[in-house]
Amino acid sequence: MANCSETIADLTAYLDGELPESRLGELREHLDRCLSCDDRACFEEKLKALIRERCTESMPVDMLSKIRARISQVEV
Repeated sequence: MANCSETIADLTAYLDGELPESRLGELREHLDRCLSCDDRACFEEKLKALIRERCTESMPVDMLSKIRARISQVEV
């Protein structure tokens, strides 16, 4: 059974459709019974929708290339 901190940690992956199937049921179950986490999930979902709706400009290709180059240099 997921607790609030685990649910919040997995929320972004869940909303992006990237949460592993093995975690989906547990997370949804927690959201069904925890008003606080469900409110947070609803807020995050609405925020993502608003950003998608309002941020329609594309990033310049040269900036995107620079960001990708920097990311590839980062050691994990």
